[in-house]
Amino acid sequence: MHVIVDALGSFRMGPGSWRPLLEAGGHVGIFNPFRWTLRLNRLLRRNHRKIAVFDGAAACIGGFGYGDRWAGNPPAGWWDVGARMEGPVVAQFREVFARDWRHCAKVPLRPFPGVSFARPRGREDLRVLPSALGRRLPFRFMRRAISRARTRAYICTTYFIPSPLLRYALRRAARRGVDVRLLLPTPRREHFVFRFAGRRHYGSLLAAGVRIFEYQPSFLHAKYALADRDWALIGSSNLDTLSGLVNLEADLEARSRGAVRALTDRFLRDARAAREITIGRWSGRPLWTRILERLFGYFDPWL
Repeated sequence: MHVIVDALGSFRMGPGSWRPLLEAGGHVGIFNPFRWTLRLNRLLRRNHRKIAVFDGAAACIGGFGYGDRWAGNPPAGWWDVGARMEGPVVAQFREVFARDWRHCAKVPLRPFPGVSFARPRGREDLRVLPSALGRRLPFRFMRRAISRARTRAYICTTYFIPSPLLRYALRRAARRGVDVRLLLPTPRREHFVFRFAGRRHYGSLLAAGVRIFEYQPSFLHAKYALADRDWALIGSSNLDTLSGLVNLEADLEARSRGAVRALTDRFLRDARAAREITIGRWSGRPLWTRILERLFGYFDPWL
C-alpha cells in the first residue's frame, strides 16, 4: 500500500501516526515537505488531489479527504461527492499517482503484479485531467463546455472565486437561455475571507439570469460541473486561483450520458436542500456585508 499526503494538509500528523502502516509493510510519501526557501511558489505549491487506485483495476476521485470532517453524516460531517471507475481509465489514474510518488519518494512505483493495462476501449468516454503549476486545464474545458451549452450548465463548488473569463461565460450562457445554476456553501459554514470575496460576484450573475443556491445542511465540499446531457467534470479543483494556478489537482472529464444523468440527479437533490439567492434577497443585504465584499474582493487574484 502506498499513500501520498501533502505536508501542509497533514501537518497535524506526527511521525507516529504512520507507524502502524509502515510496520504493516506500507509506504508513505510526503509531498513538498517544509524547507527554508525564499521561493514563494515552492511554499504554496501543494498536492490537493483526491484519488485512489485499487489493484490497478478500480479508481476513485472526488473532493473527499481522509479525516473526521468527512466521517459523519450532515450536519456533523462535510457533504462531498465522488466517483468510482473501472476499466482503461484506471491506467491514467495510476500514471498520475506514479508521477506524484516519484516526486515524494524519488523512486518509481512498482507495477501491480499480474495487471495488464492493455485493455480494450471502455464503454464510457472518460479521461483524467491532472493540473500542473500554471496550467488551468480543467477550467479551460469547463469554460468551453459552458460556452457551447444549449440547455443547462450546473456547477457545484466549495470556493467560488471565478475568473473574469468564467464569469463572462456564465453570464453569456444565461442570457442566451441556458439554465445556469450554481450550488455553493452557505456563508454560515464558509471560511470568512472566501465568504465575502466570492459572494461579491453574485450581483452581476443574478442580473444575467444565473440561479444561485447555498447548501444549508452542512459544509458543502463537493466539486463538479455538468453541461447539457453529455459533459461532466468531477474532482478536487475549486474555482479559485490556488486550484487554477498553484495546487496540483485531478479531475475526471466524462463525456457520458450516464455520468451526467447521475450528477444532474445529485445536483437537483442537493439544490432542494439549499436556499436560493434571488435578486430581491441579494439587493436587501446589509451595508456591512457590501463593504466586506468589496474589501475582500481585492484579494481575488490570490485566493
